[in-house]
Amino acid sequence: MFGLNSVIKVVKLVYDQAVDEYYNEDKIKEKLLRISLKYDRGEISEAEYEEREEELIERLAEARRYRKELEDEGVREDE
Repeated sequence: MFGLNSVIKVVKLVYDQAVDEYYNEDKIKEKLLRISLKYDRGEISEAEYEEREEELIERLAEARRYRKELEDEGVREDE
């Protein structure tokens, strides 16, 4: 049977992977490219494209802010 520490480690690992996935700038850019291609091929409407593009651009900005915060924290920890 798993101990509490093992469960906590697994939860932290899953959380860390989810955060890495969510804030991965390359993956966000890839999704932007994919929706652009779908729009160009007529697979999604202009309204859907604009909505998804706006969401992804905001997420990209959020990812950059998150990365900057991590970098700033790293600098403070090194001092």
